[in-house]
Amino acid sequence: KFLRYNEVAMKLDPTYLLGGPPRAVGRFLMKLPRFFGKDLKRSEQCLRQALQIAPESLLNRLFLAETLLEVGGKDKKSEAVRLLKSILDTPPAAVSPLEAADAEAYKRQAARVLSENS
Repeated sequence: KFLRYNEVAMKLDPTYLLGGPPRAVGRFLMKLPRFFGKDLKRSEQCLRQALQIAPESLLNRLFLAETLLEVGGKDKKSEAVRLLKSILDTPPAAVSPLEAADAEAYKRQAARVLSENS
């Protein structure tokens, strides 16, 4: 049901909460076990859509970076590292008010993922 409801939300208003519907679908598809329908290609597509809607979103960048690292490959890793560094370099004034309360947690997660993949 989660996937079905969020796909409807993507059609109704994909911009809701800084690209929340495509971000939720993308993250869900990345986190699923393979035998339950994990789909990294579609995950990447949805997260790119979320990032296009709200490039300022730390969470959109973080989730796309994590998906790219799981997809693998030199180009995907380079893009993921660039996204993670952009999160760490984002000044507090540039953080969306919708993410301000969690910005430090997102930055800590980005730093951890970056250190694990450097």
